[in-house]
Amino acid sequence: MQMPADKVSWIDDNNQNFFEVRWDGDIFPNPSNNCGEGLQGKCEVLQKGGCLCQTSVFEEAVFDSMPTTKDAALSMLSIGALDPNTYATNEYTMELSAETGIAAYHSRNGFYDEHTIFELTDDYGRHFFLKNIRSTVEM
Repeated sequence: MQMPADKVSWIDDNNQNFFEVRWDGDIFPNPSNNCGEGLQGKCEVLQKGGCLCQTSVFEEAVFDSMPTTKDAALSMLSIGALDPNTYATNEYTMELSAETGIAAYHSRNGFYDEHTIFELTDDYGRHFFLKNIRSTVEM
């Protein structure tokens, strides 16, 4: 089987688990830039191609109150969540915005934090459950 030139060898041809990665300044480690020149030795060029980098993951809440529009929620949140009703009884309490139709499910603490789940339906009828979280990988 022939692989596309822009596809790395360790990803299966049938893999559908790709997700967008936003790089600050659109500069990312690759062998042509010595795996991220200026990253202070956090990446190394691999003999068979590609880069191996030291990383840390940081997570933070995106909203500290109800999003003002569906578009705001959809543009800022990208990590899906389970339907809060699948959790134990009283695990989440719901707050519904009559203005936007967005439901916010708060965990036991009742605050807007990284455990909050938003439920909404977009203009195309697609239904979403989204975590109130931004996950950032730093090198």
